[in-house]
Amino acid sequence: MILFISKKLYPFGIDYVVSPQIISTGEIYLLSKAPTTAFYQPAAQNEGLSINHSNPFGFSELNFFHLATQTKIFKEYISAGIISVENRYFADRVFYLGYSKKISNISFGGVGKYYQYKTIDYLQLASGTFTGGMVWNFKKFTSGVSVSNITQTQKNNISLPSVYKYELSIKPVEKTEFAFSFEKEKNYDYRYAFGAIQIIHPTLFVSTGFISNPDQFSAGLCLKINNLDLNYAVRTHPELNMTHSAGITYRY
Repeated sequence: MILFISKKLYPFGIDYVVSPQIISTGEIYLLSKAPTTAFYQPAAQNEGLSINHSNPFGFSELNFFHLATQTKIFKEYISAGIISVENRYFADRVFYLGYSKKISNISFGGVGKYYQYKTIDYLQLASGTFTGGMVWNFKKFTSGVSVSNITQTQKNNISLPSVYKYELSIKPVEKTEFAFSFEKEKNYDYRYAFGAIQIIHPTLFVSTGFISNPDQFSAGLCLKINNLDLNYAVRTHPELNMTHSAGITYRY
């Protein structure tokens, strides 16, 4: 992502993952049923309004914020959102707008993104890019593919790399779901992930995940109160401090 810009500031490939649902399930979007997922996998369809904040308790100098919505209009879904990432060195914003449609058991989607980036030394960049995705269901299995940053943008020797991702989830029993993903970014090694969600009670969901390259473990919980989802997640990192993320989603 664009946060690979400076190896001095971002030596560990920090990206825009700010939703606790996505963090807790090892960044497997098929398990992350919230409007914020449309930023990464535009074929995912989750109606509602979601607000998420990473490191809400000040454990990190990085400040993440993600506001997202997805709405069904006739048989199409429209998604939109804004992401803010900043600290004392830089200020980064992303605005995005997406569209998806479901035909039988297959969903197609695309999302356009507009990046604004500024550093403390007044380097300023603006860039646009596009992400496409597809999700299909077959009995207890759900699969998805996505390609991020299809359009190659390069300014001042800074580029947004293409990321190819495949995901597979299975729901062996009613209250349990497992998933696996495989991801390859141009000029970088592949990474894989495992995730799971367990329904403890109709109002309480717990989730966990693992990501390779670098190895990261995560866990989270979701409390459902009528149309509200209250989410919290934590994730480890071999070099960085633990990431905390909190969020609230209203489903309509």
